[in-house]
Amino acid sequence: MNITVHGEELILLPERAVYWPKRKTLWIADAHFGKATHFNKTGISVPGNMVDADLFRMKSLLDTYEVDRLVFLGDLFHSKYNSEWELFGEWLKLQDIKEVHLVMGNHDILHNKYYAQYNLTVHDEFLADAPFTYVHEYVEGMEAKYPDTIIISGHVHPAVSIGGKARQGLRLPCFYFNTTHAILPAFGRFTGMFSIGKKHGSDNFYVIADTEIIKL
Repeated sequence: MNITVHGEELILLPERAVYWPKRKTLWIADAHFGKATHFNKTGISVPGNMVDADLFRMKSLLDTYEVDRLVFLGDLFHSKYNSEWELFGEWLKLQDIKEVHLVMGNHDILHNKYYAQYNLTVHDEFLADAPFTYVHEYVEGMEAKYPDTIIISGHVHPAVSIGGKARQGLRLPCFYFNTTHAILPAFGRFTGMFSIGKKHGSDNFYVIADTEIIKL
């Protein structure tokens, strides 16, 4: 789905990412690579092909769109170092991308040497990319810190709850946009979701329903 934000065309993708054509930039939030291996190490059994599925989705986006820059909006890796980091990194080396940026999230606790290993440019708090500013977590009132820009974030894993008959309901991942900031859905499939509701008249929700995006 194509939308216009601050005069810029953006493409919202059902693969849970955003493409900015003008800058040939792909935005991805909350991939949480390493989470499956982390859980398996703690004795909680998780299917081992989850990371492969997420990398396949990311690869399909890189093959479909002309991507010069890849921007991760935090929580790229879930926890301490494990073998999934090498899997991701070796996969990344095979991609034809000029720049890879990571805005640090609360789960990004790896030593800087691991990010340098695969040429990721790390940003501790934010990355300015006018007319947008990338952060991991949006905090109420943050607009005063980053004026005249749209703040793009992740962290929340936003979703919308849709009621049905007989007390049935669905909770679907969504993109959230208003006049000052946006929140992207979690890219990683092995993540939870948090239902968010409308607070302002300018709030817009774009729900991901399988391969479609529906504006509510």
